[in-house]
Amino acid sequence: MITASYSGDSNHGVSSGTLSPNQQVNQASQTITFTLNAPSTAADQSSFNVAATGGGSGNAVTFTAAGVCSVTGGGSNTAQYTMNAGSGRVR
Repeated sequence: MITASYSGDSNHGVSSGTLSPNQQVNQASQTITFTLNAPSTAADQSSFNVAATGGGSGNAVTFTAAGVCSVTGGGSNTAQYTMNAGSGRVR
């Protein structure tokens, strides 16, 4: 029987296992940090930008919208939102 241990890194937690049945590597939690926040309120047809980083994974942050706003543009780790159904509180 062969046993393996992994001490973890910024993307994966500490784990261990044997060759029978399999080695399991536990994924570390992902932290998303907003570097440009949405305003606390926004008026009908106004637009605003948000930006975030995905932490140690290096993966891009994906933005979505629902309700009174839509994603109208953006780029890598950024998005532009437009309020398209009245004004409201941004969460």
